[in-house]
Amino acid sequence: MQLSTRAGLVCAVFAAVAALVVPAASADYGGGATKDTWQIEVSINCNNKAACGELQGGTGGVWIWGEFDRAGDSYTGDAEITYCFHSPEFSGAGHTAEDISSWQIGANGDFQVTGGTDTDLFRGTKVTHPIYADDQYQPDPENPTVVASPTTPSDTGIPAHDGTYHLSTLDVFGLSIPGVSAQITVAYRPAK
Repeated sequence: MQLSTRAGLVCAVFAAVAALVVPAASADYGGGATKDTWQIEVSINCNNKAACGELQGGTGGVWIWGEFDRAGDSYTGDAEITYCFHSPEFSGAGHTAEDISSWQIGANGDFQVTGGTDTDLFRGTKVTHPIYADDQYQPDPENPTVVASPTTPSDTGIPAHDGTYHLSTLDVFGLSIPGVSAQITVAYRPAK
């Protein structure tokens, strides 16, 4: 896969995982013993100006904690995303919080968010909106209008496997570049 294709995939993961975040911990936090629970941590740091411009538009990083819970027909979750970028187009830090009201495991094996709300905080501005579908469903990805649903999901790019595993920079980007690191950890706890 070419670097630009991987960059698109990484940006899609960032955007989709931004579909995982909540203004404050909701009642779903912790899942409880009666729910299957997946806890997800993502850390992506990019300090190589040449590579980071193509991978994510500039230096900086994204740090995510998320949780998916399943109990019978109830699929809910939460996520918190913090990010900071430095580029001519975008500089600054922000936070996104999501309250996930529904999700599914896609045919590709990834967690896909199919409903919920997203609260973005950036430079003193707070905006809450529905979780939007992936760019592939949007008439104009710069101005999303299609709300995530089972037929137009927001794919997180994070595999929904049972067990605990770690994905490294090589797994996430398909290559290893100086000044670039990425790690995704997923831990699963079945209901008791």
